[in-house]
Amino acid sequence: MKLASAAVALLSSTLPVVTVAQECLLGSFTLEFDGECTAAKVLETYTEQVYEAAGATATSCTTSAEDDLNAKLAAAGIADASELCDQVYATQHKVPFTAAANRGTDLHFEQMFYNGRTDWQEEVETLYEESDFSATSILREDAEQVRSFYDGVAQGYRVDWPGALPNFKSSVNDADNLATCTTNAAMCCWPKDRQANDNNGNCAKAYDENCVDTQQSFLVLHQDKAKTLNTATQTHTPLLSRHRIIMRLFVASALLTLHFAPKARAQTTCDGVSGPFTLSDITGQCTYDLLLEEYTSQVFDAMGSTCAENKLSAKEDFDAKLVGAISDATTGEEAGDILCKAMYDNAVQVPFTNAADKGTDLNFEQMFYNGRGEWQEEVETLYEAKDENGGKAVTSRLREDARKVGEFYRADGQYSRVSWPGEGTNALPNFDSCPSNAAMCCWPKDRQANDNNGNCAKAYDENCVDKDPADNTNLCYVDVERGNSSTGEDGKGFIAFPGDNNDGEGSIHCHGLAWSNDVNDRTARYKANNLFFVSMYDHMYQRGYVKNVPGAPMCGCVEQMPTVSRSDCTQVDLTETFTITYNADAKTFESKLTTIHIDFNSCRGINNRNNDLWAYIAKLYYQKDITKEQFGEAGRIITNTNCFEATNHELNKHSLTPGYDHDVNEWTRVAGRESMYLVDPYGHRAFTRSLVPSTNDPDNKHYGIIYRACQSCIPTHKKIFYRRKTPVPDGLNLQYQVLYYSSSSRVTGNFWDVDFSLHSTYEDALNNVNPWKCPNNSFNYHYTFYGRCSPDGTGVNNQHSRFHVAGERNDVAYFVNKPEDDGLQIEPTNIIKGREYASGMALKDPTDGTIYMTGAGSEIAWDRDDFNYLSEEVDGDHTAIVHVGSISSPQPHAWSKSGIIFRSSLETNAAYYGLYLTGSNGVCFQGRMQVGTYYSHFGCVQAGIKEAWIKIEKQLDMFYSFIGAQETEGGPITWTQIHSR
Repeated sequence: MKLASAAVALLSSTLPVVTVAQECLLGSFTLEFDGECTAAKVLETYTEQVYEAAGATATSCTTSAEDDLNAKLAAAGIADASELCDQVYATQHKVPFTAAANRGTDLHFEQMFYNGRTDWQEEVETLYEESDFSATSILREDAEQVRSFYDGVAQGYRVDWPGALPNFKSSVNDADNLATCTTNAAMCCWPKDRQANDNNGNCAKAYDENCVDTQQSFLVLHQDKAKTLNTATQTHTPLLSRHRIIMRLFVASALLTLHFAPKARAQTTCDGVSGPFTLSDITGQCTYDLLLEEYTSQVFDAMGSTCAENKLSAKEDFDAKLVGAISDATTGEEAGDILCKAMYDNAVQVPFTNAADKGTDLNFEQMFYNGRGEWQEEVETLYEAKDENGGKAVTSRLREDARKVGEFYRADGQYSRVSWPGEGTNALPNFDSCPSNAAMCCWPKDRQANDNNGNCAKAYDENCVDKDPADNTNLCYVDVERGNSSTGEDGKGFIAFPGDNNDGEGSIHCHGLAWSNDVNDRTARYKANNLFFVSMYDHMYQRGYVKNVPGAPMCGCVEQMPTVSRSDCTQVDLTETFTITYNADAKTFESKLTTIHIDFNSCRGINNRNNDLWAYIAKLYYQKDITKEQFGEAGRIITNTNCFEATNHELNKHSLTPGYDHDVNEWTRVAGRESMYLVDPYGHRAFTRSLVPSTNDPDNKHYGIIYRACQSCIPTHKKIFYRRKTPVPDGLNLQYQVLYYSSSSRVTGNFWDVDFSLHSTYEDALNNVNPWKCPNNSFNYHYTFYGRCSPDGTGVNNQHSRFHVAGERNDVAYFVNKPEDDGLQIEPTNIIKGREYASGMALKDPTDGTIYMTGAGSEIAWDRDDFNYLSEEVDGDHTAIVHVGSISSPQPHAWSKSGIIFRSSLETNAAYYGLYLTGSNGVCFQGRMQVGTYYSHFGCVQAGIKEAWIKIEKQLDMFYSFIGAQETEGGPITWTQIHSR
């Protein structure tokens, strides 16, 4: 808190006026000066900044500046200004010396180094350690941390003396009581030079011939002023200026009052705190509430700063100052927000172009974010150049070509606010606007070896050609028009990527960021730092991930990017301090950021889902940092599930449907799902009835061929042909085996290699050649229809499709080898949809008139019905007779129904009388005798039967129900009446 010239004005009505000298000793203050701290400098600065400041002392004050200062020091328990300087230096933050090499904190490496025995000293660059003749033991790379320490720390911070090393230790201690050298001097002597082309010593390229035991003229590896970035466990806050020492002397009013005899509180009142002040070292996001808290603690509640009976609270006092200084505000809250916003708006921003250092017109960055340019298109090689001795020379080494990225990360990337490249002159269209407040990069290529990411490996020319990043997503599709504004193309169209990894698009890695609508929020203010870290440093410089997905930019607002199932995510965590200064005379406030330090961490999303962009965007939405529209738009790009629904939705927008046009002159569709759905699947009897056995060759007989088409399967499993080798037993539900069955046990009548075989083509299935093989010669019945088998016997996962299970292969259809015109014919039905579940179909065998019917629905009951109805309109008396062969489904419900129903209309609440065979309750009869009323259940007979002859006779207004018995197929039926109504 800075009250540098406010002592009299602030405290005149708080403390008693005993002598003029007392008037000179009131208040707290801050001294700021450059250079070495000495007693003379402290007195000079105190006199100038405090004692002689306008209004600081009473005109009749007789205490000199030196006496006044000494009195304050004594009250604070400090002997004199020299001791104060000693305290300043003693408490100064020191960076550990071990940070320079970053090889641990136990000084073991440094001990070896200063004795001339580490790898830095004993190795020399060579081409003979790797099989591809790539250079190893490159000093500038191995000791890169030293250069970083020099750039980032040694010139701006005090580094701790390594006095624990015996090299720099004696019986003498320094002012900080640490071991030091007896003569206060240290020296290094070197007999060898190991680095060429640095104008020092006689080491030269090629190293293996010209840098063996060479002498040096002068070489400094560990410089006096070494510098580094902060390590993983250390954070060093940079000074505002490297050459400026800021000193603050805080003397609390409580200590000042101890210097004088206390007196009873004055009975007078006053109107708040007067005079100028500074709120210093405020940490956190600037808000009105934080400013009020700091004003209260640093100024209003400071001992002696207000009257004993102040008329105003701290809030009222602070609000009055804010509103008086900021004319656009009518409340303190408004003024505080304006003050904070002005600080953030006026903060210095480092140009984004500084990161690559390739010019200021953003042209390089435009190429980079579209996946083009030298960093993207080149790969390290030994075949582009030769060294001065005619040997192979490495070119296009990413860490060297893009070294500016590493330097930027270690400096401005973490310690300054970087400007957003989607704003201002030459703004990049990739990041213009970003309506969803999210950006993302997707990379299909890895170009850097030995970084534990992707599969690029040495030797580069053999093992890093078109290599993949680590896969973390499923690429669904690219809408080419989305990225036109970034790529500069006029593309149109839609590129779908069915499957995943080697079954689809290959390995793709996506990573993004998101930010709040509040422009003062850390996520919004430092989003450019985050973009730089994600795109240039972490993924390109550190991992070697490059290039773009065809038809899209490499990085951009999510609205321009491909639709994917997920993306990794990074957030910025911020340590930031600022000061607020009030000029009482001018009635103005000044706000200023003083220190910035950014950490980049995995996003923390909802439900403990970390490193997940969708989950982080969801968190921003639930925190009300973005709108539901923004969340919804981002969710259309990042599906958070799989690609199926998103891809189909996009296909529908383009009036496209993934599927398969079968030859209706050869095949009949008997089942289909999702995009391959046309009608409901055939029931199991109709399914089996549709199979066409062979008739021509008695030595090559089959009993029907089933063909599965899978739009989203891998190429070998897109078309599978099932050859039936034995007749389908009467008791086997083959449709259930094909569409639903998944178990560790096999079912009699459908054994692989006994009852059926699988083939890749129809011709192979017809001719019984090239049957598929299964791993360990064992068909896995958990994998519906194909058993994990393949043409060559390799076990293949995730190609099955149980029709009642979501999340498996969806775009699937089954066909049987019969022309559609020769097969069962569809009979129109009425879908009575009382609860939106009803579906089904009816098929008629043209040869014998048999009806095969399927249906689904919620119920024929209560006050509205939901079922599939094959109806016929009749008048007067009528008799209906039906043989219900069976009720079958994957899991028949006890109250599933199939039978006869007389209805007054096709409305969902029509009056009716019905007689049904149920799933397990036998033959049941029920009805709704008036339109719109609830149904009545009249009873059931013969529970558990699987088939039945049933009959209803309508005579006048009466309905009579019968159940029939037939001793022999085709014989007479004996009817028994079971109900009338």
